[in-house]
Amino acid sequence: MQTDTPRKGQSFHLPATLVTFLATAADTGGSFSLFDARVAPQQGIPLHRHEDDEAFLVLEGAFLFQVEDQQLSLGPGDFAFVPRGKLHRYFNRHAELEGHLLIITLPAGNHERFFVGIGVPAASPSEPILMQPPDVEKLVSIGKRYGFEILPPSSEA
Repeated sequence: MQTDTPRKGQSFHLPATLVTFLATAADTGGSFSLFDARVAPQQGIPLHRHEDDEAFLVLEGAFLFQVEDQQLSLGPGDFAFVPRGKLHRYFNRHAELEGHLLIITLPAGNHERFFVGIGVPAASPSEPILMQPPDVEKLVSIGKRYGFEILPPSSEA
């Protein structure tokens, strides 16, 4: 049964990504959330913005990040910071291998609740990534609830 209260250790299938909660608002006094994300080959997230700061450390893979008009090509050990309110997205450029990210959001909470709302619980962080197409209406609707503006694919730059 899915819970509405995010907990450390939970994993969720998101579109072409499996996210595991490493630290939640309950663990950090609301200061930050920390996530492990496995991203399927040739997949990424839609262009969006939100009310919290977000930072990414590439652990494995080759990613293309867009932050506003800036394009960043990042590999293992590279870091990207996205200030609150900035349009951004990322894409795993590898044709065959998963990408692996460490993600931190400040303050904690909104990303956790968004992931719980749109995700499908996973039994293990190591299970295969689900490749079902995203439900864009659900992403946009639940995103609004937690301060996310998700641009539909036809609006993306």
